[in-house]
Amino acid sequence: SYVRCFSTETSQCLWLGDAIDRNYQFNQVARHRMTELSDQGLLLICLKNQITALSLEDGSLRWNHVMELTDGADFSCLSDDGKTLAVIDGEKEFLSSEYHLAFLDVATGEVIRTLELPEEIRKEELMAYGESCGAFSEDGRYFAGMIYVGRYLGLDRMGYVFLADLEKGEVRLIKSEDVSSSNLCPFTIGMLCN
Repeated sequence: SYVRCFSTETSQCLWLGDAIDRNYQFNQVARHRMTELSDQGLLLICLKNQITALSLEDGSLRWNHVMELTDGADFSCLSDDGKTLAVIDGEKEFLSSEYHLAFLDVATGEVIRTLELPEEIRKEELMAYGESCGAFSEDGRYFAGMIYVGRYLGLDRMGYVFLADLEKGEVRLIKSEDVSSSNLCPFTIGMLCN
């Protein structure tokens, strides 16, 4: 669980980033994304249980956001300008979990807004399948996302498209569909929000 930066000219290791929790269980379902944000001097790393920002210059830790739900939805989406990250996180309850939509300031890692998800999906077992499972509108007012209920193979898997109005602080479902199939899992190729 180290991040190493190499020079493509000399093949030398320039730095070793030691900021990722080695208790994290990597598996084939969870996505592991790294995004270079050169204008901010950051390397943004989105794992299932934490979001980490390292300095591009030396690999030092800038900030770390540990998810409340360590076995969460694995949903994160970066705005086009690289300033805001949308994640689905939640709160642990005694026998269940309750999910919400959170927006992080990429420069600081601070949660700048939390919105309640629609009741139909708030307490379900959620999973994002695909690299582009959400999109911000160009003006930053809206955020659209797609999330799936169910982590396992088999029947009764549903896909939900939701729309968040960040100005009003509301999230509503705009589409639900049975996506059960004999395939391993459904997959979101991409989203746009106009």
